[in-house]
Order: sequence, then structure tokens, then C-alpha cells
Amino acid sequence: ECLSEKGLRPAEYLESINFFREKTFAAHCVHVSLREIEIMKNRGVVAVHCPTSNVKLMDGIAPLYEMYKSNLKVCLGTDGSASNNSLNMFQELRLASLLQRLRGKYFIPNADLLKMATVNAYSSLGLNCGLEEGRLADIVLIDLKHPNMIPNKNWESSLVYSANPSNVSTVLVDGRIIFSEGSFQTVDEDKIHSLADRFLDRVSF
Repeated sequence: ECLSEKGLRPAEYLESINFFREKTFAAHCVHVSLREIEIMKNRGVVAVHCPTSNVKLMDGIAPLYEMYKSNLKVCLGTDGSASNNSLNMFQELRLASLLQRLRGKYFIPNADLLKMATVNAYSSLGLNCGLEEGRLADIVLIDLKHPNMIPNKNWESSLVYSANPSNVSTVLVDGRIIFSEGSFQTVDEDKIHSLADRFLDRVSF
């Protein structure tokens, strides 16, 4: 439709109207061309790759490898619950890698995939996070002794291909423990479950 109406692909059209002068996060980017990737990179656009959502909606496989090789900043996301029921970031990590291998035998280093899931998002959002004094203490601790994490000869590979939410032992947000030893510390889980069931009864499918 964009080509038909404007004679340009979406990112090309947005560039022509100076849309990218503002900080821009571009979700999905499933069908972007190499020219569009270059435009987005030059304008500091951040691509948000949501592989599970793209697969569930049958949208296609985004050219993540080309974005990565062009140095376009990419973050990993889940999209919403309507198009990704689990909202599982470990699943996104694994699928992001495997889909590129399927697409064209493209390999993205595990360390760079982990950056897409963590520091790329923090830096893009302007959050002052990291393991240094004075920064926000947002930390996820992973138990590497679970059976699915053994053997663990390469922790980066284990996180990308083997880890799942059950391996998370502790979560801190701004230094405050919100999850520990299998339970949330700041909310009433039973109350939330009850409220979810009540709201579900009001939704028609």
C-alpha cells in the first residue's frame, strides 16, 4: 500500500517526511529492505525484533542478521499477549537465533543476542543501568544448577538455547527484590489470579 500510494517503502517514506528526527523504536521490521535498514541505522532508529509474535501471526521472519551486520541497534521484544501468549524472553532469544539459521544459515554470536535482550534496550531507553555504583540495580540471577542447564561449558550458549523462566532464582528492580525462591515478593499472587479469572469472564471470544 505504501509503494502504491507513495511510491516508496515505509522507512523511505518516513525518511522523506523527516519522521526520524524524533527518537524512534520500530517494532517488528519483518519486511524491511537493505535500503530501509541503512536509513534506520543512519537515523538512530532502534529495531525491536519480536520473533514469536511474527511466527504466531504468520508475518514472516525479519532480516535480523542483516540488521545486525549493518550495525542497526536491535532489541528483542515479545509484543503483547494477544500475539505471544508466553511473553517469555528466553524463548525470544532462542527463536531469534534459530530462525536466522533457518532463513539463511546466518549465525549471530550468543553474546550479541544477549545484548539485544538486555543492554541494547537499557541504553536505547536512556536508563542508567549496569553493575556500577550509582546505577540502577536491575538484576536477574540465573540458577545454573538446574538439569536443563547442565552441562554448562558456555554460559552464553546455555542462556540462549537452554534457559527458561524456571531457571530465574532472583529478580531485583532498582535494587529491590521482587522475585525470590519461586515467588513474587511485592504482590499478592492469589489475588491477581482471582482478578484475572474475573476479568476473563467479562471477555467474549
